[in-house]
Formats: sequence, C-alpha cells, structure tokens
Amino acid sequence: MSVTMTHLQNNLQTAVTHLAQHPATAPLADRLNALQGRLTTGRFHLAVLGQFKRGKSTLLNAFLGEPLLPTGIVPVTAIPSLIVYGPTRQARIFFHEGAPKSVDLDQLAAYITEAANPHNQLGVARVEVQHPAPLLARGVALIDTPGIGSTLTHNTETTLDFLTEVDAALFLVSADPPLTAVELDFLQAVRQRVKRLFFLLNKVDYLTPDEQQESLRFLENTLRQQAALDGDLQIFPVSARLALEAQLRQDKNAWVDSGMAAVVARLEDFLQTEKQATLQTAIATKAGETIREALQLLHTERRALTMPLEELQQKRCAFQDALTAARRQRQQAADMLQGDQRRMVERINQLAAALRAEAERELWPVVATAVATTTNLDEAEELAQRRLADATETFFSARYAPFSQRLQTEVTTLFATYANQADALVNDLRRLAADLFVFEFVPLSPDEPPARLQTPYWTRSAIMGGLGLPISPNVWERMLPAATRKRRILNRVQPLVAALALRNTEHLRWAVVQNTQQALRQFQMHLDARWHETIEATAQVLETAVTQRQEHAAASAPSLAELDQFVDTLQTLAQALSGL
Repeated sequence: MSVTMTHLQNNLQTAVTHLAQHPATAPLADRLNALQGRLTTGRFHLAVLGQFKRGKSTLLNAFLGEPLLPTGIVPVTAIPSLIVYGPTRQARIFFHEGAPKSVDLDQLAAYITEAANPHNQLGVARVEVQHPAPLLARGVALIDTPGIGSTLTHNTETTLDFLTEVDAALFLVSADPPLTAVELDFLQAVRQRVKRLFFLLNKVDYLTPDEQQESLRFLENTLRQQAALDGDLQIFPVSARLALEAQLRQDKNAWVDSGMAAVVARLEDFLQTEKQATLQTAIATKAGETIREALQLLHTERRALTMPLEELQQKRCAFQDALTAARRQRQQAADMLQGDQRRMVERINQLAAALRAEAERELWPVVATAVATTTNLDEAEELAQRRLADATETFFSARYAPFSQRLQTEVTTLFATYANQADALVNDLRRLAADLFVFEFVPLSPDEPPARLQTPYWTRSAIMGGLGLPISPNVWERMLPAATRKRRILNRVQPLVAALALRNTEHLRWAVVQNTQQALRQFQMHLDARWHETIEATAQVLETAVTQRQEHAAASAPSLAELDQFVDTLQTLAQALSGL
C-alpha cells in the first residue's frame, strides 16, 4: 500500500469521525462513508458499453473464457450484472425487495433474459457473478451494462453506479456500421462521467484486411472530428466470437489472432500503471468537495453564535426570505419538469404509433411473398408465420435500441437543464449565507444527477399469447383453386401481422413511458437529497443558533474553541486531500 493510499484512508476515516459527531454535518458523513468503502475494497470498475448486438456479452464471455452470459437472439433485460473474482463460479440475485438469492450459473438466464423474466416481473435489482478469471483476480470488476441509453444511473457500492462510479470503460462498436449517430450522442454523455475509455472495433473477422483498415480509419476520423477526441487514440480491432472460441479450445495462437491478446495486454498495463492513481484521485476529489460543504455550514454556525442576537435574527430573516423565494422557484421548476414529462409521454405515443404503422407496412409484404411463392399450399400458412417471426426480429431489433437511445438522450438533456437550475439555486443561497456571515464562498461542483432508461425488448413469435390460428387446412379447403386458397391464407395471417406490430409497439411504448417516469422519480429524489444536504442544513444551523442565543447571551468560549478546532481539522483535511 502506498503512502498516498494510507494517507487518503486515514484522512477519510478522520473526516467521517468528526463529521458524524456534529449535528449539522452528520448527513455528510454518510457520503464519505460510501467513498471510504469504495476505497477499502479497491475494486476497479471496468464497464463494457455498447449498442445492442454489438457483441458485448460475447466479449465478456471471451474475458471469462466460457459462454457464461446469454447471447444470441434472446435479449437480456436492463438489469445490471457485476462480475467479480471468486474461487468458484456462482451468482447472487439481488431483488428490489427481500433477501438476495444464490443460484447456479446455468440458472442465470431465468433472471436476466426477457423470455424468462418479462418486464422484470421478478423484481431483480442487479446480479453479481463470481468467477475465477485471471483479470478479475487483479481486482477488476466487469460491469455488463444493458446497452446504450440504459447506463446513466447513480448507485452506491452495493447497487452500482453505471457511469458516475465507473473507473474506465470499453466502448464497443462493430463494423456494421462502425459508428452510428446514436452511438456518437451516447459517447458524448459517457465522456462527461468516464474519463478513461478504450475503443474496440468488433466483428472484424467478417472483413477483409483492406475493409478492416478502412473501418479503423473511418472510426478514428469520426471519433476525432465528431466526438472531438484527440491525443493518442488507440482502437483495438477484435473478434469476440473468435476469441471465445480460442478460449474454449485453449488455442493461444487463435487468441492472439482474435485481437483480444492486445486488449488484455493494454488493460494489464493500465491496471499496473494507472488504476490506483485514477481511483484515489477520484475519491480524494469527491471527499474534498464534501468537506468544503461541511466547512460552509460550520462557518455559518460560528458567525451566528458570535454576532449580536438582533443582527443574527435580521440575517436569519434575510436568509429565510431568500429560502422561501428559492423554494417557490424550485417548486415551479418541478411543475415545469412534470409538464415536460407529460409532453414527452405524448411524443412517445406518437412515435410508437408511427412505428406500428411502419411495422405493418414492412411485415405484410413478407407474408404475402411467402404465400405467393410457395409451391406447397398445405405448409403455406406455417411458412408465412415463420417468415413473419424472422421479419419481426429483423425489424424491431434494428429499431428498439435506437428508439430508446434517442429518448435517453432527450431525457438526459432535459434533466441536465433542471439540474443546472437546481445547482444555481443551491449556490445562490450558499453565496448569500457566505455574504451574510462574512466568509469565503466556494461553489459546489456541477452535479451529475442520474438518468436511466431501460431498453425494452420485442416479442419474436407471432403465435405466442393465443395469436396463432389453426394452420392445418381441411379437406374442403384443399379442393379450392390455388388463388382462392392463397387469399384465404392471407386473410387468416393478416390479423397476426397487425397483432404482432401492435404487441411490440405497445410493449415499446409502455416500457419507455414507465422507464421515463421511473427516471424522473429517481431524479427528483436526487435533487431533494442535494437540497437538504446543503440548503435545509444551513437553515437548520441558523434556527439552532437563534434558539441557543435566546437561551444564552452568547456562545461560551469553550464551545467556540471546540468549533474552531473542528474547522481547523477539516481545513487541514481538505488541504491534504487536494494534495493527494
């Protein structure tokens, strides 16, 4: 353990102990406790970020050396999965309510796939998988994110924070196409929260050498020109599929050829040279900001205890007047946010209706062609339903993620606007307190509130849920002319097209609306916590000071000396943290 690490741990523990003992600063001690736990575990969070079907699960399986996570056409729900080191392979399922449950790895799909757990009916909050992979043994936790548009959420060490607590990320794209506009928008949001990114171009085994080089050049140029990335931009061409196969065969040459050996080597170098410093710097910065908030509360308290009671009451009234006005502005902003949410729901409904119409237009010709071209009319209806199922997967797999991701960007932008307003209100009141009680004002850093939308998934089958109709023709129908039989088949299959388009678009509409409302609730709770930790705490300090001054003529010298000592201790800690 380095000297810096030891000093950081000692400073955090000292700060937690002192903050917890003082009523005004006790709530801030909980925040430092969470940071202390993060530092103690030393666990480095490496997230894999990527659009659906870019190959995230296959890539993670390649790291692990076995097909542990479900892949293929069966999508997983938006449930966070944390993969950590453990001597034996096992999984724990954490629920929103109730105790966690240990399960075998072959039972994992029952909790994280949409087919087995539709709409997350089981109430799974997250999944933690233990695995003895060498990379995990080095203190790395792999985070399997549910896809673009569903990783901007804040959680503590126990519930995870997809972006604000991620130390580094693998940003996975593929050659079909190398980078979309949706991914560029998402990348901009990611860069605000994750400072260390590694870029992987997957599925290069489907490209010729010339095509691979062209894709790499296109991706690099796009990242530099449109994402404004500069410096040494390393992009690793990989084939997660071939890497996993190489792991299963224990073929070292194939592992190198897949490109994954270069990725692992770079990660190991990063872990050796940058991991600890990155983690310590982030925690020291956050701890320093928390201590400065505590110092402002203490400065306010000391001035309130030493000034004449009449002056204190006047300043308390001035602060209360400003607080009352700020509360009105805060409520107005909350009302406006609710209105924006309603308008967004209306827009979601309109977009879903347009998507449903588009689905019917594209799916119906598939059915019609299948019936028109078949030479075996006895199997025509079954063939039409199979083609419909395949076309449904193709259509909705290409549209669901972009639909959700587009709305995620809009929700994130909307929340950022209101977060900036909330920050301005908080800092204005803190500045007023500094002016009233004559001490230096230090603004809070811009907040990064959570916003997470889960990516919904589609229903592939046209027969599930009683939609299917009998497809075995009777003797009488076999006697009809071919053209008549085909019309009858199409008449029977047409309702399936409409029903399947409706089911999937309604699934999408309902899921996005629910996710947006849930994200709004989380956002409001986050802003409320920030407000109470700063502004309401200041108001409480003033109320307490007035009560004490009314009971006693002035603060006693011992109590002021004790408060001054507390302030000196915190200032020393803040300076020490800034130097780490």
